[in-house]
Amino acid sequence: MSPIQTHIQWLIQTPPLPLPILLPALFLAISILTVGTYTLYNLKFHPLSAIPGPFLARATPFYPIYLYYHGDFALHMRHLHSVYGEFVRLAPNHIAVSSPTSFKQLWTTKGFEKGDFYDAFALGISKHRDLFTIRQNSFHSQRKRIHGNIWSMTSVLEMEKYIDELIELFLQRMGRLADEKELMDVGLWTWRYTYDIIGELFFGKAYGFLEKEQDIDNLMAAAGAVAPFEGMMGMAPVWAKPFMMWMLAIPNIARGIMNFQKVKVTGKKLVADRMKTMENQDKSGRNDMLGKMLSIVWEKGERVDWTVLDVEQECFVAMVAGNDTVSISLTVILYHLAKNPSSLARLQHDLDEAAKNGALSPTIAYKEAISLPYLVAIINEGFRIHPLFGYPVPRVVPKGGAEVCGRWWPEGTELGTSCGVPEKNKAIFGEDAESWRPERWLVEKEKAARMWDEVCAFGIGSRACIGQHIAQAEMTKLVAQFLLEFNIETASEWDCLERWFNKPQNICIKVTRRNRAT
Repeated sequence: MSPIQTHIQWLIQTPPLPLPILLPALFLAISILTVGTYTLYNLKFHPLSAIPGPFLARATPFYPIYLYYHGDFALHMRHLHSVYGEFVRLAPNHIAVSSPTSFKQLWTTKGFEKGDFYDAFALGISKHRDLFTIRQNSFHSQRKRIHGNIWSMTSVLEMEKYIDELIELFLQRMGRLADEKELMDVGLWTWRYTYDIIGELFFGKAYGFLEKEQDIDNLMAAAGAVAPFEGMMGMAPVWAKPFMMWMLAIPNIARGIMNFQKVKVTGKKLVADRMKTMENQDKSGRNDMLGKMLSIVWEKGERVDWTVLDVEQECFVAMVAGNDTVSISLTVILYHLAKNPSSLARLQHDLDEAAKNGALSPTIAYKEAISLPYLVAIINEGFRIHPLFGYPVPRVVPKGGAEVCGRWWPEGTELGTSCGVPEKNKAIFGEDAESWRPERWLVEKEKAARMWDEVCAFGIGSRACIGQHIAQAEMTKLVAQFLLEFNIETASEWDCLERWFNKPQNICIKVTRRNRAT
């Protein structure tokens, strides 16, 4: 009998594998074949296969999640560009670009829209998305026209008295720290301040973080727990998102979401109470963001499709997105001023001279503060020196493809620029771009404007952060008033953990009252 006949005979006589064994084996074989084919395609046949990058990034879509978990996305992105060059493949269809013009191109070129990363942040309160998570530029423009004017600096300054009240409370708390020789946990106190600002302007009253000096409703803990989940969900490919819902069973995340739900219930009641007051013809109350948005509902809501649910949604977006960005930037500024006594001394000299000459009111107005060039330079440098996040948030190449930074990209490609790359570009900011030097901003307006275009704090163009004027007002006013009345000294170095936001941690400074001539 030939070997072939022997083998056939053996196959005939061998009983088939039991089904409980056969099915898992078949599933495993198909899975291995599928993953192998997918990986081979990404490495060799994908339209972007020629773009260099780490093996895991070229082969799978999970490299951004790895960097995210590692906690140093911004630093790692700069390292990747130093190794691989201007274009780095961060995932099979996601390219990080480091050209000096890439940030502006991606944010202002017509047709480039947000990627599915933003879907993870959609709240779903209204039938329409909020301005931050709307992906289509045309629909974003349509919705922005409804309430965009109430976010202008003119509108924000109509609410300046509410910011002043919280700055006064902040200074009282700093006075207590100074008198009791207690160190200031900078991140904690700026977080309390910015969250109370959001509560005051968007929900009609401060949460009470400054007043009670504690985490109200565990909101701070909730934000710290939920942000990593949202970030990883955003970075995950669409097909993998359902498989990541298991993270909701992690105790910290589950508690965080429950606490946010409690805050939502309270917020909805505050919005409803204010609307009821307005329906009772009492429109002479607070002129804050909540009142301004509800006025749109009252005056033209049905015509422009703007409801109380839209108001609730935008208020909660402000609560989630408007706190960490400002708190981080304030922390960075105070840390660097404490660490660089010459910068602090120059700022305080300018503040003292302005106060002496009557250019500053006892409660410093925003327009008075921005008349001090060095103060404005410090605010700008604070935004530049420390990237708020390192993930190159994606913009999608439009239908037909497009040229970006001298290279043609096929439609559907996701392109992004990591904030820490243009903000440390030596060709733009000088050879000392790694260092704190506010003086770099004391140049002619045109050059300063070109430099600002490379700072990612608020974005640029029509999709720039709509709340940037609130952020600028609350930051500039606090830095001016605080450092007019107090001295600060470094008491500790910092470390950073990047879980979506690039948050400095464990920064303590010594606060003392100033003995300045009046």
